[in-house]
Amino acid sequence: MERQSGFRPWRRHDSAAPAKLDESLHRSPEFRPIISDMASEHPERLESFRAFLNAAEQGADIPAVDERDLKSLHELCVERAKRYCGKDGVVTMESMVRACGPKANLPAVWLRHSQLRALYRHGLLGEWQHGTALDDAVFHLAATIPMKGVELDQDVFLEKLRTLLPVK
Repeated sequence: MERQSGFRPWRRHDSAAPAKLDESLHRSPEFRPIISDMASEHPERLESFRAFLNAAEQGADIPAVDERDLKSLHELCVERAKRYCGKDGVVTMESMVRACGPKANLPAVWLRHSQLRALYRHGLLGEWQHGTALDDAVFHLAATIPMKGVELDQDVFLEKLRTLLPVK
């Protein structure tokens, strides 16, 4: 698939709008089930998740995560997308908790995964994709690449990935 020019996951279209994560990310189909799940069963987790994402929206550094958590979340989303037509791999917080390791920073895993998932959905990882599986180097890079704020620089990501795993 040809790369889409100008594609930037999570880029805010209205830069004059207040930087309110609740207004922008709550509209995301991936975020709604997480919010409803956390609000009913884990209000403190919801507040922590919101605080993390609000800081990310303001440009905070996003910590590296365990690549195994990203891979597990990817596999869970792929499975959910297969089983639940039209859900595109949406998962609840409880599903994330079960998929990730006990020390996982769930908001950081979710944010990095949402960026990876956007690249995956737009066919930008086709060189490293085998069916629905991705090469381990994709998860390693997505887990460790420096990230500031809610946006991953797709060009830098793809360039580093090509350096790690040149296409044959």
